[in-house]
Amino acid sequence: MANHMKFQALIDIFQIVPPEVGTFFLSMLPMTETRVSLPLAMTVFHLSDLSSLFWVFVGNMMVVPIAFFWFSPLLSLAEKRWKKFHYFLDHHVRTLETKHRMGYEKYGMLLLFLITAIPLPALGMWTSSLLAVVFKMKSRRTVLYLALGQLVAMGIVFSLTKGGVALLG
Repeated sequence: MANHMKFQALIDIFQIVPPEVGTFFLSMLPMTETRVSLPLAMTVFHLSDLSSLFWVFVGNMMVVPIAFFWFSPLLSLAEKRWKKFHYFLDHHVRTLETKHRMGYEKYGMLLLFLITAIPLPALGMWTSSLLAVVFKMKSRRTVLYLALGQLVAMGIVFSLTKGGVALLG
């Protein structure tokens, strides 16, 4: 019951703005991303299919520059300020990066694509963008794989939403 009230409060907050703006901002939030924002845009906000897909895609893609340009400096600052964080990054993440450099250079983009494409909690644009920052994978190719993964995730969620609406009629 408490989760339903939180969900309803989230919907209420975004209903005071135009539906396109609500969809855009919902798709930027780590907990809602495509999984929640696309069905809401289609069913609660009553946007057209094309408009729903457009605003969800644009909102999700805004995560990439946020992660690349804001998370990178925050990561550096945190690493300088907290020795335990530096230790964690240095001994775990960078060790893995060095140890598996060949595999991650060969399959890293595919992994980012899959993490973005599978619309499950804890996976999505935020997770894959932050992994790209941590593993220093900032390139146009990275953005392309993230965008392609996003399109696949949107296709899955769109199909499930359309099927669910048709089934429940």
